[in-house]
Amino acid sequence: MDLPEPFTSRILKRLGSNENQAFIAEFYSTPAISIRLNPKRQRTDLDGHNTPWAENGLYLPHRPEFVFDPAWHAGAYYVQEASSMVIEQAVLKVLNEIHPQVALDLCAAPGGKSTHLAALLPEDCLLVSNEPIPKRNKVLVENVLKWGKPNSMVTQAYPDELASSGLQADFILVDAPCSGEGMFRKDNQAIQEWSAENVLACAERQKGILDSAWEMLSPGGFLVYSTCTFAPEENENQLARLIKETNGKHIDLKLPEAWGFEERSLGYAALFHRVKGEGFYFALIQKPGDFSSTLYPGKGKSFENDWIAHPEDWVVFRKGENEYGLPRNHLNIHHLNLKFTLPGLPLILGQGPKEHVAPTLPFAWNFNASAFPKLELNKEDALNWLKGNVLRGQFEKGWIGLWYNGLPLGMGKSAGNRLNNHYPKSWRIRKDIV
Repeated sequence: MDLPEPFTSRILKRLGSNENQAFIAEFYSTPAISIRLNPKRQRTDLDGHNTPWAENGLYLPHRPEFVFDPAWHAGAYYVQEASSMVIEQAVLKVLNEIHPQVALDLCAAPGGKSTHLAALLPEDCLLVSNEPIPKRNKVLVENVLKWGKPNSMVTQAYPDELASSGLQADFILVDAPCSGEGMFRKDNQAIQEWSAENVLACAERQKGILDSAWEMLSPGGFLVYSTCTFAPEENENQLARLIKETNGKHIDLKLPEAWGFEERSLGYAALFHRVKGEGFYFALIQKPGDFSSTLYPGKGKSFENDWIAHPEDWVVFRKGENEYGLPRNHLNIHHLNLKFTLPGLPLILGQGPKEHVAPTLPFAWNFNASAFPKLELNKEDALNWLKGNVLRGQFEKGWIGLWYNGLPLGMGKSAGNRLNNHYPKSWRIRKDIV
């Protein structure tokens, strides 16, 4: 589809005649394919070259069928747009200044930036990922669980509701809903829905989101604001207003010119013809005051099941019939009046005698409990398992951990001659295997 004329008039006026042709030509080119590797689940059989601004970012020469790669299902990597990985530079800057105890990804679905934060933040930093829309929240929960950071939670609340709960965070990422101009090359629907009026409507919504985020930010804490649009009304104008009203401080990250990001009055923008990726904007700002983290000490009973090697390191709590856990020395926010769709690491599903209790898939991923035998699957069997099929053969009775290429896929329950499938139904492959 062609670009909307009011959009091209604005963007090309800003670029000037020397770059107009390059921008338009790049818009009609094929987008780059990129992934971000999970540093805790090394993966080596996808060839490519690294992104300059993200240590584990990787450009691929072509787009594989990710759904038919068991390693993708096992959380070995996340398919993420390369430009957006540049937030890593802001996070590294923050970690040079403070040691955050609580981090919040306010508009987190589908989970690309949450999983990125999970790979970068200190081990003892609680990561709260939030998404108010139920359908999108379910996808977020799946991706957070597959990535595998033990002290992660997912909440379902609108920003003002989250702020009114009393939550405080030392680091907040606001990847705000926007008019989507930066995704025009990949998403025809974004072009169809674009209008100058929608830009202004998005800007008004972003104002409310930013104000709620600022209320939750600890004194001396840091906030990254990002969008996938080029409009100043949704980008630097938002932060200029916030800084003026709150005396916040813009932090210049001094990105290398060779990376191609356009320096704005506040923050940086990625444009198609300068950066190998889609359109993106981001900036880092700091709240005034001496840094003081709000602590939420972990509370709960001890883990009493011998399926985990070091139960003393965990606290456990129940929600209905299920058990969830958090590292004992980490933090939790369960006392806040919030809807938790992921209140901690799911450990055990169901109560009763041990033989009737099911260890969850994230339990197997995070603990690799030696109490269970392991079964390494070939690719064909792994894909059949991920489709929800049973596996037939001779197996040791009881719970068995299933692996592919050194990566845990989940848990199966053996009856001796068949391995019953406990892979979550909503996560299963629905396409026919080719």
